[in-house]
This record gives sequence, structure tokens and C-alpha cells, in this order.
Amino acid sequence: MHTESQPASLPLHLNELFTKSEVAQKLKMSERSVERLVATRRFPRPVRLGKQCYWLKEIVDRWLSQTFQHQKDWQPRKR
Repeated sequence: MHTESQPASLPLHLNELFTKSEVAQKLKMSERSVERLVATRRFPRPVRLGKQCYWLKEIVDRWLSQTFQHQKDWQPRKR
């Protein structure tokens, strides 16, 4: 029986991508704020396809999770 191995990464679908306006909406900030985060290298650069810029949803979600990691790790002080 012959089985083919799966490719290392599966093809992306458009529903796995965010535009700048979708990123801004998800992060609850303006598009200009997203641009500033990218310019200061505090947020990943987008990939340009034609005239539009895109971010992978998983990357935006990971960035958001890492940004709030200190809150997730927070523990009240013991008295």
C-alpha cells in the first residue's frame, strides 16, 4: 500500500488572513496604530499581495496572547 506523506504546510485559505482593518478591529485600535506597531517592529510585518497587506490570523492571535502573557502569569501576593 502506497501512502503519500502530507506536505509540511497546508495551503492557506483567504479566511485565514486578516487585512489591516481586520487586524485593527481585532486589536481594538486604529489602522494607524497598527502601522506604528509595525514601523517600530513591535508587531509583525504584513505580506503584500497586490495592493493589499495581509497577516495570518494565527500570528495575530499569537502576538495578542504573548502581549497579555504577563496578565496570564499574574498571581496575587501572599500575605
